[in-house]
Amino acid sequence: MKAKLRFFAAALALAALFAQAASAAGLAGVWNVSTESASGPRKSVLRVDEAKGQLSGYIKGERGEAEIETIDVDGESFSFVIQMATAMGDIELTYKGTVSGDAIAGTIETPMGSLQFSGVRAEE
Repeated sequence: MKAKLRFFAAALALAALFAQAASAAGLAGVWNVSTESASGPRKSVLRVDEAKGQLSGYIKGERGEAEIETIDVDGESFSFVIQMATAMGDIELTYKGTVSGDAIAGTIETPMGSLQFSGVRAEE
């Protein structure tokens, strides 16, 4: 009985690992992103790279580029934090979103409030 339970637990863990890798692979790639701001839409490019089941990348826009060290994925949801240099000093931006096929959408938490973003997978 214990051997069956151990086998079942190992199978569940392996299935969860494969599901995480599959979700991560769905976010990997280049995305054309539009963020709604008080001064109008801001365009940026999000690049997500996958290596050994881990995601990282960068986001590049009108105000510069920021490295993304780690992107957390849970099913279709993802999140990451970046540091953005501004004239008033560095600020932290927290991105939370979902991926659905070739589209992403979510929010960016800033020190001044939330912004909405959406994006589509870029043709490579």
